[in-house]
Amino acid sequence: MNKKRILLTIPIFCVLLTWMLGLLPVAAAAPGVPTEVTIVNGQNKSIGKKTVAKGERFELKARVNPGAEDDYLEWKIISGKNVVKFVDYEKYGDEAELKAVKTGTAKVQVFVNGAAGKKVKDTITIKVKKASASAGKITAKGGKTKHEEAGEDFDLEVKKSSSLIPDSQLQWSIADKSVADFAYGRKTGREVEFYAKKAGTTKITCKYVVNGKTKSSVTFTINVTWDD
Repeated sequence: MNKKRILLTIPIFCVLLTWMLGLLPVAAAAPGVPTEVTIVNGQNKSIGKKTVAKGERFELKARVNPGAEDDYLEWKIISGKNVVKFVDYEKYGDEAELKAVKTGTAKVQVFVNGAAGKKVKDTITIKVKKASASAGKITAKGGKTKHEEAGEDFDLEVKKSSSLIPDSQLQWSIADKSVADFAYGRKTGREVEFYAKKAGTTKITCKYVVNGKTKSSVTFTINVTWDD
């Protein structure tokens, strides 16, 4: 190859190489892969700390950038693995469920799964404190009168005045189980799922119980109708 042809080939090669390298970020950022992830509270605002009570089950939620898929998200405990644990491997997607098993501090991280996305992440510090002996009360989240259709599942939820009230001390009961029943057998916790069985009305009560004594309670009225 003569000198003139070599001089012409070099610029063409450089242009091709630049173009190929320019495609790499595009290939790495496949459609739907999050480029941003943020751990948020119930008001969808970024949070970096959370306090829970020992024995409490709690959820963490993440927000991704618009147009991204949260299926790429994975959660991991990066410190304090003896302080908090995942519940039933619930550590994929935009929500993770954990349980506080010991007082102390832990750090939990959410990240985009895959080699190209592990730099996209956010971390929260979880402080686990001793459960309250008796302080605090519970209130209804939303209205206390609910209208449901027979054959459908529905959730009821209470709010705690203190994060140190353990979910295990929130006990639910149903006045008439022929109208509604527990959907999956779980009868304790801040939020419980029920099943509407037939048309009718029943009361469902959540009690905050400490050493056998009720410290606070909330009663919901459930009106069940047949599906038209």
